[in-house]
Amino acid sequence: MIRNCSLEEISDGKLYSENDMVKADTNQCQGCNSVCCHGMGDSIVLDPYDICRLTRQLQMPFESLVEKHLALNVVDGVILPNLKMAGENETCTFLNEQQRCRIHGARPGICRLFPLGRYWQDDTHFQYILQKDECHKHNLTKIKVKKWLDTPDLEAYNAFLVTWHAFLKEIQAAQQGLDEGQNRILTMYILKSFFALPYDGRDFYVQFEERMKKAGESPEGEETPSPTEEPTEQPTDEPTEQPTEESTEEPVEQPTEKPTEEPAEQPTEQPTEEPATEPTEKPEEN
Repeated sequence: MIRNCSLEEISDGKLYSENDMVKADTNQCQGCNSVCCHGMGDSIVLDPYDICRLTRQLQMPFESLVEKHLALNVVDGVILPNLKMAGENETCTFLNEQQRCRIHGARPGICRLFPLGRYWQDDTHFQYILQKDECHKHNLTKIKVKKWLDTPDLEAYNAFLVTWHAFLKEIQAAQQGLDEGQNRILTMYILKSFFALPYDGRDFYVQFEERMKKAGESPEGEETPSPTEEPTEQPTDEPTEQPTEESTEEPVEQPTEKPTEEPAEQPTEQPTEEPATEPTEKPEEN
């Protein structure tokens, strides 16, 4: 989710690299009432890697996740899954009775990122920002950004984020020349190919690259319409839920709040953005 706002509006005004120290450590959210895991609406948008981690840890197919824990919404013109809030208090469905995260080891990228966010300088480069007035935990301490992200093979993960970010931007540009029916075919194809189709036990990044390659080729090996052309085929499978409303875009990814975690490590992805004045998936690829 992209946000159009200045860096000063949403952060301390600084840009951080992975090796920088930043005051973001919540110390396992001790004493926190998990405010960031309530009332998040549809802001915790998931990417293919998030879905891969969740389906593997929970041993649950995408369709079952949609039924119990996820919702489908239109984000910047594309149908994407997001964490579902439930009940009167709009609580994340992954919180346990003690209001602690039950999927801490497989928490989404936005949750790992929070209270940090990503500021996209262009379509292939980003840095991190520290969101202000988002985390309600007092006395945050300093921690190195890459340690806070708690993501294995960070270099491969960042390369995936750049590819996914650029792909979605390309799709959004292509949609300008498509009618409603063609847009639906295209977005449902993306949902099926990158989310609903199960990931096996092989390396996620290898499978993601295979799917990216296949998205540009026909089953017969001939080139199919790229995101800048009109799609010709409609995917046969559709998720059990239909998207609701389209969310607006803004130049920074930014999770509004972070799901709490079990006494272990710490999370923080906030959404993607363009180089504007300055901007935000432990939850920030607005």
